[in-house]
Amino acid sequence: MNQLQNRAISASAGTGKTFRLAHRYLGLMAASIPPDRICALTFTRKAAGEIFDKIVALLADAASRGNARALTSGMITREGLPAPADSPGAYVALLRRLLDQGHRLRIGTLDSFILGIVHAFPLELGISPETRPMDGDSGEAQALRQAIFTRLFDP
Repeated sequence: MNQLQNRAISASAGTGKTFRLAHRYLGLMAASIPPDRICALTFTRKAAGEIFDKIVALLADAASRGNARALTSGMITREGLPAPADSPGAYVALLRRLLDQGHRLRIGTLDSFILGIVHAFPLELGISPETRPMDGDSGEAQALRQAIFTRLFDP
């Protein structure tokens, strides 16, 4: 099995997706993948923030403990990735690498990731460069829905 395969984790709320994603992220970092080359996507900003918070909390906790391996190695090795070295210094280095790359991290929503691609390649995608997300409850969105339904259902 290729340990660096893309991985999708789909499960119901409260089943440990954030836990698994955070540990997978740490395992990829331990495998020397730069944090700005790792993409962790979810559906909500809240969930994305929780993933980031969990990664930082795990690294900070491990950096301050003597038995850091007990904190993360079981989950990481189950993902087929190496666990970071069993020393607080290794976790400090990972935390520093993560925070130094903070402005380039891709821990966010699927919507923001896709919109970023659209903004990067609008002409190639045949989409207007001015494309922007629309609030689903706005008057503009309601008018657009009405126009679509009118075209679909009016003879």
